[in-house]
Amino acid sequence: RGPPASEAKEEEEASGTAERAALGVCGTDYEAFCSHWYQVDARRKQEERVHSSWVWMEKLQAMCTATCSEFDAMLGHLDRLERQRQEVTLKTSRLHQQCEDRIAEQEKLVAFVDAIAQRLSVFDAAEGISRTIDGEGAPLSSLQDFSAMLDQLESSVAYL
Repeated sequence: RGPPASEAKEEEEASGTAERAALGVCGTDYEAFCSHWYQVDARRKQEERVHSSWVWMEKLQAMCTATCSEFDAMLGHLDRLERQRQEVTLKTSRLHQQCEDRIAEQEKLVAFVDAIAQRLSVFDAAEGISRTIDGEGAPLSSLQDFSAMLDQLESSVAYL
């Protein structure tokens, strides 16, 4: 005959408790490990996000610095172009003034040449009359032509 029923029942309970205690300790360790692992993994992911944010910000700052450098170079070129434009404007206005002076001088010279030509026309008329009288020029066709020549001769003498 075996142990009494109450003793068997106590034995089962004791072995079940020992098994549960063994599983409970292991289960608690597993849960603690998983909890710790999730916390470490969450911190690692957070650090990666922060690090990637910093990397992105550093890249953005590098792009902004490069853009500012390009803008500074462009502003330098624009300043140089503005100075060149001012020089060209100054030279153009000086050249324009010189052209106006030369045109005024040319107009004075044309007026002077016209005055000289008018004075010389008197002598040209006298020379034509002299050739006609000497017989070297075109023959006189009428008395009217001769009268016109004499009028020219008279005005030439009056000029002198």
